[in-house]
Amino acid sequence: MDGKAIGEIAGEIEDELIALRRAIPRQPELAGDGRHTAALVAERLRAAGLVVSTGVGGHGVVAVPEGAGAGPVVAYRADMDAVDDDEAFDGAFASRVPGAAHLCGHDLHTAIGVGIAEVLARLREYVNGADRFPLPACRRDP
Repeated sequence: MDGKAIGEIAGEIEDELIALRRAIPRQPELAGDGRHTAALVAERLRAAGLVVSTGVGGHGVVAVPEGAGAGPVVAYRADMDAVDDDEAFDGAFASRVPGAAHLCGHDLHTAIGVGIAEVLARLREYVNGADRFPLPACRRDP
């Protein structure tokens, strides 16, 4: 496996990840909530063939891409919650929820985490160990 294989897979899922990144901020959920975002993320990760746990620490999601052989465990963590503020701009993927918006990048971090997990799932035969992708519903979740 080389960087070219990673780039090819990333290119194949790029449009879908952009769509996910734009879907998340349309329906932002504040800390302690997260049902909609968690469902979007879990559905996408399961479709990639990953083992997914939901309801972690409330509405958190954890994906586990297992490698082909034994090895270390690595984690990528991304929060999924929005902030309690009004949207800063008016656009196609702007918040549709008054008083809640993704203004701090959690929507992007979540989409990146999903993308990394999907790439690793497709390359699991070349990976030793396991990866954990905890996506808590808020910064204060375990």
